[in-house]
Amino acid sequence: MRQKECSFIQELLPLYAENLVSEETAQLIKEHLAGCTSCAQDWENFIRPLPDPVSLEKFTPEKRIENKLFKRLKKTVAAVVLLVIMSGPG
Repeated sequence: MRQKECSFIQELLPLYAENLVSEETAQLIKEHLAGCTSCAQDWENFIRPLPDPVSLEKFTPEKRIENKLFKRLKKTVAAVVLLVIMSGPG
């Protein structure tokens, strides 16, 4: 029985989060969450804000490699420009 109750509560969590359930249903969910650590953990995970995808983007391995390659390219271009200037005309 407990598994069926948990499944039922977990299906209602999105509606509960948006206050789209009746007061009676909300009370039932609150009581269940107070007594069920598994569902309470699911609820905590459900309401946790999602990370900002833009801030996560700069930490991807691909971005790190891209940044290293860009820095090397800038150094190479600077070295070539310096060599051209130093060799000068003639």
